[in-house]
Amino acid sequence: MSPSWNERLIVQIGPNAVHAARMRIWPSGVALAEASIAIEGDKDAQPLDSRSAAASESSMGIALRDAINAVSGRGRSITIHLSDVFVTYFVLPWSQSLKGESDWARLAAIHAVRLLDMEATRLQVRVRTARRGAPRLACAVPRTVVEAIRAARPDQGHRIAEVAPHVISAFNAARPILDRHATEHRWILACEDDRVTIGITNAGRWVDIFKAWAAADPQALFAMIEQEALYRGIATPVRALVTPLPWIAAEESFTLPNGFQFQAIGALPSVGTTNEQSLPTARAA
Repeated sequence: MSPSWNERLIVQIGPNAVHAARMRIWPSGVALAEASIAIEGDKDAQPLDSRSAAASESSMGIALRDAINAVSGRGRSITIHLSDVFVTYFVLPWSQSLKGESDWARLAAIHAVRLLDMEATRLQVRVRTARRGAPRLACAVPRTVVEAIRAARPDQGHRIAEVAPHVISAFNAARPILDRHATEHRWILACEDDRVTIGITNAGRWVDIFKAWAAADPQALFAMIEQEALYRGIATPVRALVTPLPWIAAEESFTLPNGFQFQAIGALPSVGTTNEQSLPTARAA
C-alpha cells in the first residue's frame, strides 16, 4: 500500500509567502517535508484593488504551485488556509423573511457589493450555515484570487479538497470551547504577522467581525479590545481565544489587564519539527 494514505498536504497562503507541508496523519503533528515560497509583487497592493494586485495574485498562484510541488509526491488531497488579507468578512443578522440558503446568498451578495463598492461578478461570496435564529457569517473573496488558486495546477495530480479562510479555521478550532461555554461572550483573535481579525461571539453565535493592525503590540491590542467591549456593553472578563501571537511566540514580557483571559487555539496545523531535512526557501519565478 502506498504511504500516501497516511499523509496530507497543508498549505498556508499568507500575505507575502506560501508555506506548504506534507503532514503525517497518524501520529499527527509530524511534518515530513516543508517549503516556503515568497510571493513576488507589490507588497503594498490591496487584494481588492485589481489595478495593483493582479501581479501579486498571479505570483501567488505561481508560489502555490511551486510550494506544493516542492514537498509532495503524487495524487494527494490538499487543504489550503487562505490569509484573511484576501478576505472581507461581515455578519448578516437573522431574518425570518429569509426562507432558504438562496435567500441568504442573495442578501450576502448585496451586502458585499455595497461594502466593497465592486461588481458582484468580481466577487465570490459565501455564507456559513448556522442554527435557526442565529446570525450568519459571510465572506467575500475577489474572483482573481480564487482563479489564481484554481490555476496553480500542481504537476503531480493533486486535488484541492478544501480552501478555508484563516478566521474560519480559527472558529472551527474554537468550536468545542464555544459549545462548552454557551452563555458567554468569546472573542476570537486570528493573528497573522501584525494583522489580526477579531470575531465576537455570544452563546456560540456571531455578533461582529472586524480587522485591525494591532497584533504586533500587545498593549495596543488590549486597549482596542477594552474600548470595543466598553462600546458594545460587554462585561469583563474578556475571554479571548487566540491563534499564535507574534509576541507570545517570541516569549516577550507582557501583562494581561485585569479581567482578561487568553486561551491559545491551534487554528492552523503546526509544521515545526520534521523527520526529514526541510527544503530550502525558494522564490517564485
